[in-house]
Amino acid sequence: MKVLIIGNGIAGFSAASTLRRLNGRCEIEIISAEANPLYSPCVLPDYVSGDIPRERVFVKSLIDYERLSLKVLFNQQAKEIDPPKKRVLTDQNKRIVYDKLVLATGSQAIRFGSPQGGIFTLKTLRDADAILKHRGKKAVVIGAGPIGIEVAMALLSRGYKVSVIEMMDHVLPLGLDAKGARKVEAVLEERGIEIFTGERSEKILGEEQVQGVVTNRREIECDTLIWAVGMRPKV
Repeated sequence: MKVLIIGNGIAGFSAASTLRRLNGRCEIEIISAEANPLYSPCVLPDYVSGDIPRERVFVKSLIDYERLSLKVLFNQQAKEIDPPKKRVLTDQNKRIVYDKLVLATGSQAIRFGSPQGGIFTLKTLRDADAILKHRGKKAVVIGAGPIGIEVAMALLSRGYKVSVIEMMDHVLPLGLDAKGARKVEAVLEERGIEIFTGERSEKILGEEQVQGVVTNRREIECDTLIWAVGMRPKV
């Protein structure tokens, strides 16, 4: 029996390792859109800030895949699934047949606007590497949920001037009430982060490179923009 798993995040790897524990003989293959073994997205802000080195982001190595006899196709995405014929076509035109198929594709960060330079999300290791390579000076983070706050703190550690825009009337709106959020806002502002709540972004300035953000109340100059407005299923 051959089991094909689309997705190499924690769900995909857990499915593969559990299956291997239950069945030592079946063939297991994983399709991974990324180029690296399993890592923790939760620590990416710590990597961006410089608090941890890149190697500490990873929770598994290639040796771990070899020990479990897992075959992984890195840097490939599933483009088409043909259930009657039990096969998957990748973006590199590789056809893979299977007996059982597991979908573990996870989520992707939401972003808006045209692909100007200097605009990022922080969901993958590739995102974090791109932010570090960019080396800007003035950042606007749109969204003040946990990811937005952590990214803002990470960029501040990197020497950026940071502003945070939140559409709701306080930061961390899904986790804190207004009273608790005000305490967090006070700490962030004390450290030098500008907090603009009750505002929504309306326009991104710049053509090839982001130059600023226009909200319903003001215009903020920046050379770096981070979208931190949530996730959507990657289907």
